Amino acid sequence: MMKKVLLKILFSFPFLKKNIIILENNPDFDGSPMKVERDLKKKFPEGKFLFVWAVDKHCAIHTQEKTVAFWGGLTLIDKIKKYFYLSRAILIIDSNRPVFKWNPKTIRIYTSHGGTLKNCDKYMHSIGKVDYYLTLSDYLANIDFEILKGRSVSSREQILPIGLPLNDVIFEDFDLYRCGLLKGKRYDKIIGWLPTFRQHKNNDQSISLEIEKKFSLPLFQSQADFDRIDAFLASKNTLLIVQLHPCQISSLPANSYGNILFITQEQKNQYGITNMNLLHCFDAMITDYSAAYYEFLLLNRPIGLTIDDYEEYAAKIGFYIDYKRLVQGELLSKIEDLETFIDNVVIGNDVCRENRERSLHEIHNYADNQSSERLIDFIASKIDL
Repeated sequence: MMKKVLLKILFSFPFLKKNIIILENNPDFDGSPMKVERDLKKKFPEGKFLFVWAVDKHCAIHTQEKTVAFWGGLTLIDKIKKYFYLSRAILIIDSNRPVFKWNPKTIRIYTSHGGTLKNCDKYMHSIGKVDYYLTLSDYLANIDFEILKGRSVSSREQILPIGLPLNDVIFEDFDLYRCGLLKGKRYDKIIGWLPTFRQHKNNDQSISLEIEKKFSLPLFQSQADFDRIDAFLASKNTLLIVQLHPCQISSLPANSYGNILFITQEQKNQYGITNMNLLHCFDAMITDYSAAYYEFLLLNRPIGLTIDDYEEYAAKIGFYIDYKRLVQGELLSKIEDLETFIDNVVIGNDVCRENRERSLHEIHNYADNQSSERLIDFIASKIDL
């Protein structure tokens, strides 16, 4: 009753337009919400919407975006602001930390930050009630519905297999030299490595690292392995960019290398690089159980897989999908395999192309850069834009 009264009071304030759209992503100002915001700003007159980013109390002030503290030691004033915007929002587009709607008239669309792959029940069950949930394909929509039904959605029609707007950005031109990350030397090829976590920072969802031995990366068991691969990369004028999963407990060699670059989120923020910008610049990618596999599939470029610990990972963490059927790439089990993969990338020998293309068409209903447009069209069918 009290909530209904407060909602009525907050919603009656006349001095602020009611076309408020609340956005959330981690990292902030990125992902599907940012892409949809950009496209709505292009499509509609300036001032038609007020975009509000839900952020942590201690988030640095962003000069171009309106932010409101939604988490982290909120004062009474902070809470009033938060519920004021929640009461007035016509739309919530969240992607990581749930923004639970307050006004039943608000439409909440949860975009997630990647397609469903490995078991993450704790995260999936924390999403809360949504009006719609975005996914990549009919195949994944059926899986997502089984995970979310009764908790977040009640109908399969609430799962929208129209693609994720953040994936549109992977097709946009981006230059790691022009942005300032890579200075001086030019490389013939750039290979990215995006491993997922083996040891999770925040919970016990971890495996023993039996395969990894000492370092956070599979295959590397000694400092000499890094020295060897750095020299091999140099002989091929190729750069290896490694980005660890944000939940991974990090253990990396102390040395710096000429042809191996470990990139952090702080560096990406400094140079204005998003995950999709980074993937766009890779001539090939190495991964394992990361949903980045789904995203990189869209570019139809070589993928290497480090999955020697598959049985352990499947038993301890598990998968929602038929992993070995859908995740296709060159299997890398030892340092020599990594050298072979690098060599194949350099000479243009894409040995798993056909299997990867079959996976592409099952994982993605659409292999294009129009997911944001499809979402905006859907929103327009529900809200008078």
